[in-house]
Amino acid sequence: MIVDMERSDLSRICVPGSVKIKKEKTVEEYKDLFHYVSLIKGKLNEKAKTIDIVKSMMPGGSVIGCPKISTLNLLNKQEKENRNIYTGSFGYIKFNGDMRFNIIIRSILNFKNTSEISVASGVVIDSNANHEFNENFIKAKAWPSTQVFWRNRLDQVIDWLIDGEAERRKNAEPIGFEASGRLVIPELNFTIRAIADRVDQRSDGSFVIYDYKTGVAPTEKQQLYFDKQLYLLALVAEHSGFAKIEPNKVFNAAFVGLGNPAKIVNAPFEKESVEEAYRKLRQLIERYQDPDQGFTARRALFKSDDFSDYDHLSRYGEWDVSHPPKKERLQ
Repeated sequence: MIVDMERSDLSRICVPGSVKIKKEKTVEEYKDLFHYVSLIKGKLNEKAKTIDIVKSMMPGGSVIGCPKISTLNLLNKQEKENRNIYTGSFGYIKFNGDMRFNIIIRSILNFKNTSEISVASGVVIDSNANHEFNENFIKAKAWPSTQVFWRNRLDQVIDWLIDGEAERRKNAEPIGFEASGRLVIPELNFTIRAIADRVDQRSDGSFVIYDYKTGVAPTEKQQLYFDKQLYLLALVAEHSGFAKIEPNKVFNAAFVGLGNPAKIVNAPFEKESVEEAYRKLRQLIERYQDPDQGFTARRALFKSDDFSDYDHLSRYGEWDVSHPPKKERLQ
């Protein structure tokens, strides 16, 4: 299929009849896998410009599918988030017209203190889900100990995760992954920025928000008194919206916990509504904006031995939680 696609792409910019397959399905061995490699050549049409070559050959057939144009249209509808640099191309064009490009697959993107590696496999009518998963796991292979750890973890939850996903898709469709948003409260001069792992939309327009946890998900009580992540994401969704997602009502929000045991933990909206959480948030901000309130170090931690990001600033260790807070005005 890929060979036929590339031969077709070349035919649009080459002299008719000059496109030939010079090498087909030769096997190249790499550390963790084998690759089929083919070589196709053609005589470039004299009227073909550099931009014509790029338009004809991009994107590469191996990362799109066949028929090319129809598949591109389908992917644009199905893939809610762009692929970033993944399956794009990196290369150069010389002044004499020579050029060389690759397809970006096994690459790591470093951006804003975050490293990201993407992997994928070609799904066809007779694909086996487990085989495709194994292929992707090999492509993204990490250190052996890390691989064993995560493979065992995924083996324990993969059936549960896939079955649950089928149920989730019955009620709503994903419209955003790693969606950035913010909650702006102008009268308090306060902004909260957030990223939602996933935002789904129901037929009535309302949202379902999911946050994936590799460990144990926060319990209902923890969400009521300590962990307000889902509430804050819901507030962003209802008041300001996420990138390219207009504000709307949140029907539900849930943690997808991949720990042992794996389970879904819904936000307890029936016990504390999103509106009530917003009222309490505003009240909290207003209190802290009072100069006489101050900022108490290690306030309301879930456990007394929990780590705080500001322990070094408060010089924790020279005091403990049994000491009464002492007000100190900083310039």
